[in-house]
Parts: sequence; structure tokens; C-alpha cells
Amino acid sequence: MKKYSSRIVIPLKQHIRRIAMSCGLALFFTIIVTMIDRVALHPEREEAAAGSSVVIYGTGRDSGQDAGMATGSGRPAGSGGTDAAGGSGKGDGPGGSDVVYTAGSREGNGTNQDADLGNRPEPVVEKKKIALTFDDGPDEEYTPMLLDGLAERGVRVSFFVIGAAAKEQPEIMKRIVEEGHLIGNHTYNHVDLKTMTRTAARKEIKKANEVIAKYTGEEPCFLRPPFGSASKKIEKELEMIQVLWTIDTMDWSCQNEESICNTVYREIEENSIILMHDEYPSTVRSALSIIDRLQNEGYEFVTVDEIVMD
Repeated sequence: MKKYSSRIVIPLKQHIRRIAMSCGLALFFTIIVTMIDRVALHPEREEAAAGSSVVIYGTGRDSGQDAGMATGSGRPAGSGGTDAAGGSGKGDGPGGSDVVYTAGSREGNGTNQDADLGNRPEPVVEKKKIALTFDDGPDEEYTPMLLDGLAERGVRVSFFVIGAAAKEQPEIMKRIVEEGHLIGNHTYNHVDLKTMTRTAARKEIKKANEVIAKYTGEEPCFLRPPFGSASKKIEKELEMIQVLWTIDTMDWSCQNEESICNTVYREIEENSIILMHDEYPSTVRSALSIIDRLQNEGYEFVTVDEIVMD
């Protein structure tokens, strides 16, 4: 709202006063001058009023008293009173300056008060997403152990299964599906696709897809080629998405829990995809330790689709 110069407003007030006094209309003069003060010299008060259910203005200690009483306060708002009805009041600060209390304000301290900050919602902090992925399973002994630990922690991961192993472990495959984990294709026989003809490579992938679809009800759309080796042409021909990794724990090689965990802690960052293999006891222990620590550090474990499709 525009704020008019006092050089214009003050003469206008004086002119109105002469007219009002000559007619014996002192009350009329007071009302008109108050309106001019609010609209012409203090437009910011009108803006403050827009965000409050009740705002009462005054220019001295008496008007602060009136404001406090008008809103149901048990004492003058000008003395730092609290509006008992949860409304708003206005008193005076040091030197007769105006103090505006808006709905939700608690106490006056001689300055304009905002709405009660304690009622504002806490900012939502998004957790950093990361994905645990497991290749070469399902393993008859260690995959169920891993699933038990994941269930206890409420964590979902991604399993890139070998078709032949999946065919041999129907109960474990059913459990993986039922517990909400993602299943991807790791070929049928764990072969290096780049050493094969395109026809043979497609056959390997399709055969694994058929096995997986028996458990999931649909063919998987994510492919992790063994050794991270595959042709982009095959990926496009089969309309699948190739998913590799950003952190290789080398768990299959070292089979040492401390080494596996330290590799992850050293390299972890938002949207990391961690490569592990659910066929070693050290991998199961490491995975659960990693979950416990990184959850406490603000990370959220998700399936790979939430990272590669985001």
C-alpha cells in the first residue's frame, strides 16, 4: 500500500480540524484523523491486519488499555498482557510506540509480534537414498538369513538373481516377492554376455526372465549383466534397463566384515548403489551392520528403481 508524505497529510488534518471545531464536531475530527493515520501514514499496519483475525490500533497508553480489554485480556495489552481468548491486542511500547499483537501472539516486548513460531511445522528433511543390491542368489542358506535381518529392520533391497538358482529355490523366491524386494535379471547361467553372440545373449536373458516371471507375475525390467559386461544394443532390443553399481564391496573376494563395511563407509554418498553377494556369511553380517549405521546417519535404503528412475 502507498505511504503518503506527511507534508500532504498534516495540512489536510489541520484543515479538517478547523472545520470540525467550528461545527463542534470534535469526535468527528478524531475519527477522521485516525483513519488518515492508518491509511496514509501507516499502510504497513493494514498489511499486518491482513494476516491476523483481530488487530486493534492505538497511539498511546490509553488505546493500549482499550485494546487489551477489547480482546478479552484480563489486563491491558499495553503492559505485555496475553489475550486470554487467543485473539489479538495492541498496547504501547517504550516511548509510546505501538505494539501490535496478532492472533497466536503470547507477550509484547515493544516490537511487532509475529504469529507464534512454536506452532509452525518443522521443516521436512528428506533422507539420502541409497540401494543395497545382491547378486548371484538366491542361496539356500544365506539368503534366508539376510531376509530375516532385513525384515527386522523394515528394509527393502534388490536381488539380481541367476535364473538357474531361482528355479531351484522357489520358496525363497516367493518370500523375496512377498516381502517387497525388487528382483532383477542376472542371466540364467551367470555368463559374460559380451563373449556371446547377440542371439545367444538374448536367449540367456529371456530364459532368466521366464523363470522370474513365474514368481513375480511379470518379466523384470532391470538387468545386471555378470561382470558388468553387456551390449547396449541387447538392452534396447529387450527393452530392459541395465543397472550396474557405484560401490563394489569386493565381498566375494575378501569375505571380511570389517573390510566390506569400511569400503562402504568410505565411499557412501546419496544415490549410491552398493554391490554385494548373498552367498557368504560375512556378507550377511556386513549388510546388516551397514544398514544399522547408515540409517542412524540419515540414509534411507530403497530398491534400485527409486534411484535409477528418479
